[in-house]
Amino acid sequence: MGMGWLWVSAPLAFLLIWLLIYHRRVKKRLKVDVEMARRDAREARKEVDRLVDQQLREMQELVVETTNQISHLMSSRFHLKFKETRVKFSILNAEGDLELDRTHEGLQTGRGLSIHYMDHLVSCIAPQKEILDPVLDMERSSQGTTLEITDRQSSIVRFRVSFSNERHSEEIHYRYKCHISRGALMWQEEIQENYKGSDISERESFEHRNQDATDKLHLEVNFPWNYPARNFNLRVLVDNGDKPAALHKLETVKYANALVQTETGVALDINKPIQGFTYYIDWESPTKEEFELWKKKLAAASAIHR
Repeated sequence: MGMGWLWVSAPLAFLLIWLLIYHRRVKKRLKVDVEMARRDAREARKEVDRLVDQQLREMQELVVETTNQISHLMSSRFHLKFKETRVKFSILNAEGDLELDRTHEGLQTGRGLSIHYMDHLVSCIAPQKEILDPVLDMERSSQGTTLEITDRQSSIVRFRVSFSNERHSEEIHYRYKCHISRGALMWQEEIQENYKGSDISERESFEHRNQDATDKLHLEVNFPWNYPARNFNLRVLVDNGDKPAALHKLETVKYANALVQTETGVALDINKPIQGFTYYIDWESPTKEEFELWKKKLAAASAIHR
């Protein structure tokens, strides 16, 4: 009886050992196969991403090339462009009052052509803002230049800058300023509270749409004394139909290091900017606690200089 049991149990034990070894081998093999499949999937994903990025880059290069060709064609046919456009966006005080200062230098037209006006707009989305009427700087504007409001809404003011008919053969210069009360939100918590759940970035920002052809564009963002703004960022956006403007990666990367720190903020210079593109500068505002501390320092500094 005992020998028979040994005779039966020995093959069973051998079979069990073999099954255990086989199971381990199969499990190891499956693990290797799964890892290879995951690796292949990662490689496939990288290739898909590479192809998508390549197609996106080619499309954006085509947009830039086509836009430049159209601008060149318009300029050569109608010869309508500025030599330089300068835009200053300044936060004036702790209340968030703003001043927008735009200068357009050297507007030219082709022989036999004349231009009678240029349309502009100022917009602001801050919840308690008040956009005052833009004012023409007569000393920095060509003789006979006038400014007229054409449309006013709560968040946008449209206006027309008109030129004297006698000046169609000369370069035209003009400058205007627009004051916006409470146009900027000054600390992080109020920005997050007012813009939460919207498609607006939870960072304060300034944007300029390069609507008119210009040889050079200069943008400035200025802050009150020692205001602790930080982590400035530049994005270049392109119109996307009825949808929000889309990021143009090629131009954004091109100007990634173009923002220059100044004594009062940041500045950006772009030669031959692309007409129709929007240059968007945003920054990280101080926390409420940091803002209150800064405001006390500002008040003390103002008292000293009185």
